[in-house]
Amino acid sequence: MPWTPPSPPRSFVYKTASGVPIELSLWLPAKPHPKSPSGAPVIIWFHPGSWVDGARGDISRVQVATALDAGWAFISADYRLAPQVKVKQQLEDAVDAIEWVRAGNLDKEGVDGKKLVVAGSSAGGLIALLAAHQLTEPPLAMYAVYPGCDLTLPGMRAKVKFPNVIAWEDVKGYLDPSGPVISSSPGNVDFTTFTPQGRTRAAFYLAQSGNPFEYILEAGEEVTPYDAKKHLKSWSRIVLIHGTEDKMAPYIISVQLDEALEKNGNEHLLITTKGDHGFDLLTDGDDEEGRKPFEQALEWLERFL
Repeated sequence: MPWTPPSPPRSFVYKTASGVPIELSLWLPAKPHPKSPSGAPVIIWFHPGSWVDGARGDISRVQVATALDAGWAFISADYRLAPQVKVKQQLEDAVDAIEWVRAGNLDKEGVDGKKLVVAGSSAGGLIALLAAHQLTEPPLAMYAVYPGCDLTLPGMRAKVKFPNVIAWEDVKGYLDPSGPVISSSPGNVDFTTFTPQGRTRAAFYLAQSGNPFEYILEAGEEVTPYDAKKHLKSWSRIVLIHGTEDKMAPYIISVQLDEALEKNGNEHLLITTKGDHGFDLLTDGDDEEGRKPFEQALEWLERFL
């Protein structure tokens, strides 16, 4: 039987932008955290989807399960999707979501919004790492899973080959910048075959074309700032999980970020697995072996409570 959380998530609107209510969902642990009995420490996570797809419900069950079992609350936040907005606006949404939680808006639900880790996967990893460095106060730490957090890397422009070629005709409606702004489009992909459906085809089309930037950056905008290594501060603490076989966000991204953290004197940890992109989405919450990298990440995060 697939893993299920101890209680269903609750959803909240944290802002309205472009006329769109933008929501986040909260999962609470079954038991108090031993270091934070008055309110659970919280991980706020931003979903994958190549910036053009995805929704707060596209959670990694193993990531949520390990967090809840360790006494952490888990938040998954929507953000407006490209190309109808650009990454700059997605970062604004992420900062607003984090600050909304830190302002105590969920404390009555059993969360300690001051004890907060900023997290994300793939495209959400870039959003998480850059948003964390725009906050009024540093978070406890950052936690990224196969983050696409260096758009300057040549590998981010590589044309990825998938089992089936995605035609422009199938995605042009989703990639029309003048289309309606949305903040939620649940991912629809079989990661065993890398076969997408619906708007998720647009995300795969960008990887296939090797030219995502015209859809996610503003006209004439430099790609240079979209490299997490360039934003490191003395307080930056980051744990990374990345698979060596990743086709869509090359493993070298996390290796280079980890090396930069070491050079900068930051606290850091890179946890390496053998998985491809989305490996955790194929792992259930009670998979003992699959839980290990996420349990290791949480053990590392515990040091900062």
